[in-house]
Amino acid sequence: MCNTHTQEVENWLDSQEMCLLLGFSKRTLQYYRSSGRLAYSQIGSKIYYKSSDVERIIADSETQNQSLKQATPYEKN
Repeated sequence: MCNTHTQEVENWLDSQEMCLLLGFSKRTLQYYRSSGRLAYSQIGSKIYYKSSDVERIIADSETQNQSLKQATPYEKN
């Protein structure tokens, strides 16, 4: 009997799908790539992103928004 290995297959998204899911412009997506905040793979002129990275960016954004909401608002004297 041979051993079978199950491996989860990662979904890949193109730039247009990423922009739609994240609400980013193409320029913002390019900024995330160039700043190292978002990993990508390129095949020819087409750029692809892992779906798990979308989930990470959304989670990071939600965490950052919660931190900002908990901050004490500035009061003018």
